[in-house]
Amino acid sequence: MMRRRFILWRLFLVLGLVAILGGCVGMAPPAPTALELSDTQMRQIVQQRMALQSWQGLASVHCTWLDGRSTSSATQALHVQRPNRLRVEVFGVFGQQLMLMAASGSHMAAYVPSQQTFYSGLPSRERVEHFTGVPLTVPELVALLLGQLPEMVWRLATVRAQGQSLIYDVGAGEFYQVQFENGMIRTITCLRLGQTVYEACYEQPDADNSFPRQLTLQVPDRGLTVQVKLEGLDLNPQLDEALFELTSPPGSQLLPLEAL
Repeated sequence: MMRRRFILWRLFLVLGLVAILGGCVGMAPPAPTALELSDTQMRQIVQQRMALQSWQGLASVHCTWLDGRSTSSATQALHVQRPNRLRVEVFGVFGQQLMLMAASGSHMAAYVPSQQTFYSGLPSRERVEHFTGVPLTVPELVALLLGQLPEMVWRLATVRAQGQSLIYDVGAGEFYQVQFENGMIRTITCLRLGQTVYEACYEQPDADNSFPRQLTLQVPDRGLTVQVKLEGLDLNPQLDEALFELTSPPGSQLLPLEAL
């Protein structure tokens, strides 16, 4: 009788352990919850980013077109200053200068060494695209490189929250959507009349200052994707005005930008 009770006791003990272990195996660790930001927190993040005035550094730029054109890659030295100053120097595989462009306010100039041609005139979206491949105005390109909204959008648009996004309404069917992820700006999208004009996606935030080291820009109308990887970045440097004012090299041919 005692032996039978002992066997039953051991059986219950084993079954209990199996049930407990089975329950442990079936218990998955709790899934990490996404960081939810309030309206106020999202506005504060945008305001902090808008405080960035400038940066300079090297960029590896890779452009891809969907219309069959070949892709292009280049190393560039960039100097960016809000709201409308930009200097782009493009280098070849052996470090030779392929193109130099600078814009400041209402003036833009570019030099193409292989053609010994110097262009000068008013900036425009088409002229920026001619030299950079990106169909944006100088203020738009400066803002995206800084991870910001264009200056006039920031100052004049009405703002509302939508989930983990802020919607900036400029009027006349134009909106800018700033989407947040893990407490940081993830994408900035410009929409006009319901169509996406461009979308910038920011990745690889720096461990020290959280500024993204990779930007992917998509322009659906052009079938264009531009990937920019940054290195050696210097945030908020004092940039000399002379960086954005080019002079024609001796012996170069002078042409107006309107001649493009």
